[in-house]
Amino acid sequence: MTRTACLLLGMTLLLAQAACTAGTNPTATPAATSHVELDIFSGLPNPTWELSAADTAALTRMIGSLTQSPAVDLPSPLGYRGFVVSVDEPESGSAATIMAYQGIVEYRGHETKCYADPDKLVERWLLATARPYIDSQLYDSLLVEIEKKN
Repeated sequence: MTRTACLLLGMTLLLAQAACTAGTNPTATPAATSHVELDIFSGLPNPTWELSAADTAALTRMIGSLTQSPAVDLPSPLGYRGFVVSVDEPESGSAATIMAYQGIVEYRGHETKCYADPDKLVERWLLATARPYIDSQLYDSLLVEIEKKN
């Protein structure tokens, strides 16, 4: 499977805010970069990888298609705790953090917004981008974990 985008990424905060508020799909600029962390280990470094500008744009479109929802406090158990994507837009100097866990996508930039992702499309997609960076046993166990109903 190819690496096809990972979380909200390369867009300025203004573009992200305007696109999400208007319900349209935001687009990333070619200069946008994204860093993904799989939040899973305690006491060991978590797996990390970079997303291309094309992957960042795909992630942005995916998140832009989700429905905004009220904020939710998610648990912080041992083991899998979701994905954290750091998005930097060097040209504008803006940055954002995207968290995807248990069917919720939280965007923290100029303001914080939450999106419902009941089919966990963002988590599944991010896991697919992780495949070259994690071993197959971990990948398979995470796929089972993500497939679980909350």
